[in-house]
Amino acid sequence: MKLEILSPDKYLFNGEAEEVTLPGSGGVFSVKDHHVALISTLKAGQVKVILSSGDEKEFEVNDGVIEVKANAVVVCVNE
Repeated sequence: MKLEILSPDKYLFNGEAEEVTLPGSGGVFSVKDHHVALISTLKAGQVKVILSSGDEKEFEVNDGVIEVKANAVVVCVNE
């Protein structure tokens, strides 16, 4: 899936991912390839990205929002 993670100042990640795990306001959740459409708020915590290669990237965030639509995920966060 196409994943973009951006803050007001810069892109933190822009590329393909297998899975992203996020600190949702109601609890931690994961989004995988071809996930159903979704909009959610995020709280402070860790965003974990699993790449197609199996490598992982992690980002600490304060809060934000996520939109999932048509196998594309956009995560807007405050660092």
